[in-house]
Amino acid sequence: MSRHNRKIQLDAPAATRTVRFLAAAVSVDADQQTSVVTITRTGRFYDPRYGNFEINTTMLQSMVENFNAGVFGQDIFIDRAHTPSDGAAGTITRLFLDGNKLRGEVAWTNFGQELIKDKGYRYLSAEFIENFVSNEEPHTEHGPTLLAAGLVVRPCIKNLDRVELSESEDFDGIQLISQQLAVKLSEEINVEKLLELFRAALANKKLSEQAISKWVETAKKVLEGTSDESQQKTLMANLQETALALAESAPDSVPNVTVNTSTGLTEDGVKALFEKLEADKAKKLSDTESKKAANVKLFTEKVNGVDGLSDGVKTKLLASADLITADMSEAQVNALATQQITLGEELESQTKLAGMGFSGHQGAMGSVVLASGHNVNAMKLAEDVRKQLKLTSSFSNKSIRLSESVDPFVDKVLTLFDGQYNQQLNREYKVLNGEEGSMSDTSLPYAFRREVIREALHDMSVLQLVATNTDPSAQAVTQVPYEERKAFSGRNDGLVFERGGIPKAGVTQKMDMAYINAMKIAFNVSNEMMHFTRVSGVNWDAWGRHVATCSRILREIVVRRLANEMLRISDSFGAVPVTSENIASQLDGANTVLKTAAFPVVRPHQVYDLQGNPVGSTNNPIVISFGGTEIAAFDGSGTQEAGTYYVLTNPNLGYIQFVDQTGEVVAPNESTATISYSQSTNVAMFDIDLPADTKLEAHLNGLLRKLGSRKALMKDDRYESPNFLLMSNTLNDMCTNADQFVVSLKRDGSDTGSMGDLERVKGLPAFSTNAPGIDLGDERILMGQTGTTSYTVAKAFAIGEMQEGRDPATGELNGTKEAYGEEYNAIHTPKPLADRYTSVVVYSATGR
Repeated sequence: MSRHNRKIQLDAPAATRTVRFLAAAVSVDADQQTSVVTITRTGRFYDPRYGNFEINTTMLQSMVENFNAGVFGQDIFIDRAHTPSDGAAGTITRLFLDGNKLRGEVAWTNFGQELIKDKGYRYLSAEFIENFVSNEEPHTEHGPTLLAAGLVVRPCIKNLDRVELSESEDFDGIQLISQQLAVKLSEEINVEKLLELFRAALANKKLSEQAISKWVETAKKVLEGTSDESQQKTLMANLQETALALAESAPDSVPNVTVNTSTGLTEDGVKALFEKLEADKAKKLSDTESKKAANVKLFTEKVNGVDGLSDGVKTKLLASADLITADMSEAQVNALATQQITLGEELESQTKLAGMGFSGHQGAMGSVVLASGHNVNAMKLAEDVRKQLKLTSSFSNKSIRLSESVDPFVDKVLTLFDGQYNQQLNREYKVLNGEEGSMSDTSLPYAFRREVIREALHDMSVLQLVATNTDPSAQAVTQVPYEERKAFSGRNDGLVFERGGIPKAGVTQKMDMAYINAMKIAFNVSNEMMHFTRVSGVNWDAWGRHVATCSRILREIVVRRLANEMLRISDSFGAVPVTSENIASQLDGANTVLKTAAFPVVRPHQVYDLQGNPVGSTNNPIVISFGGTEIAAFDGSGTQEAGTYYVLTNPNLGYIQFVDQTGEVVAPNESTATISYSQSTNVAMFDIDLPADTKLEAHLNGLLRKLGSRKALMKDDRYESPNFLLMSNTLNDMCTNADQFVVSLKRDGSDTGSMGDLERVKGLPAFSTNAPGIDLGDERILMGQTGTTSYTVAKAFAIGEMQEGRDPATGELNGTKEAYGEEYNAIHTPKPLADRYTSVVVYSATGR
């Protein structure tokens, strides 16, 4: 078609990556033409098509600024169910932020009032785009921009935590719903249920029982005389929001409510109540904003008051003001400012050195840091240390390996350590070479700590099975990249005729959010050990033994966490819930082990942030009840109240044990008891019991066939190619007893190594676990695709300064030193990748 014959349609095009957010109910007073509505709020959400999705304050501020600037080029209208052709129901005349909510003032048309009052269009669904680009040259990007809003009727709710709406079949954007509104629109509940949920919400905020009782009494007064269920839910939602808001600043402040004995809560009482609630919320918001503003001012003044930093560097440092909250103390703000100032001085130093011709950068105390990130002196120190350790008995008996080269991931983690302890490593290098005096005998050398990391990670074969990375910039969370394959489902095997639509296929790149957690291990070392590990006058044999011990402990913890995560995510795929299974017959006062009817059992999983707060709900929970009272899981903290707790001792066979608060095994005697759990179906079962007239060697060939069938299932049904097996050494040895490994009967693709260990089955290399306490046990063989689970290190493992140790019983000094090591990491598997694992359960039907 020639340029002069083009047909140009001037209707507004459909924006890409559009987000619709159902925020709140809408009402219009009879005597007013305008009202203020909630359009959206901050929060983290989930949409099956796009994964995790976040609305933050910066996005809301951009919408307000773009509205005021008129970047969309027209008024922002409210229509009926996102159908602008039906006409405008109202016009948004003002947009503003109210705490974490985006609010707007709307001038309603008669059409809009009729929809709200008479047609049942009671909810507002806002529509915005993450990055609006103008259609006129030069096509400026404006960021998050509000496009419109629609009045909609009651939506179809799929769940309460993260909700996908299905308003329009042809809408391809992200559709979200406010969780507060989702609760309002949830399943029908009575007054008692409302009060129960209200009490639970207050209990989660750690309010005192006295304050909770006052709030519950207030709630009862509010609900008295109100029979309309929607009004009950609205009243309770507002009351709960206020109670939770006041819990931080005034936990014991509860409004007084006047109730008419015959009619319940009076109209004046309702007005007075909500005036009080709104006033309390406004005061808390004002106090919060004032405190945050004061903290930001303190931070800004401290950074700007530093001499020697350029304006460009100061601007970069001041960007961290976004991290400041009203909850931060003055000391915390000062600490953040000090950390940023230190970073700024390093940036200035690097800039000056670059101008002088240095290709690397200068570290603390004049030590040069290579472009790779390693301290030059640290590398020389590590080389000298390994030369000495190779002369020790620990190296001779292979307790430590001291390999010349390391995996790229291990090198990255060591780079993190070198950057953090640059100054200390530089000084230790000088001490070992006689340039400075001896180190204090109360300090565990940093060269020793570095060697523990190197030895632990380098001897960890499970790292070959996962995606490894470092993220030194991560604080609370990190992003895990992954790929999802989109199978080709086009018509006619991809043949497309003139002007026909072209079907899509390929790989979609996505990101999943993982929470950083601190992995901490405490060590107790004798003073004699400390003496022998000083940098000056080192007893290298003592070093070698201690490096071997510490590295083994660190290795076992990481291996256990990685293996258990791989098995857990595998079991979660296609898991089937088992509800209220009767277990009373097993709790006769003599039995200490409970066996579930179905197995294997999926281990429950709860995500926590760095402070230990749960994030979201528990996946595949186990709920055990004795006589209607729920039995909690034993956490081993020693702080649980006296009582009975459960431990999932063997998920493969469904074994559960009961203990008291100290961990001592108990045998409950209960006449009424139930258990709810999830059974894994992503498995094949192999009964090791020998059939009649069958030799073990022949029977074990069936186990190899089970592995082959799981491999075929993954390739044919899931279009995934597994490339490893993971099992215990016991199972590894059992598999090698199969007839198939006899030379005369051997089949291609299955083989043993030179030491007789299982090497591969059906072409899949076999790995053995080398750590205790792994859920795989001696009953499970895990099959999977490498790189599915990720292991991200944000801060390398480091042992802190030593402190005087004391006898735990008497509190007396006992001639030891104590310290703990910590590593900040995230072990995570994106849920869409769960089908890249499967397993085989090896068990004895008669033995269970």
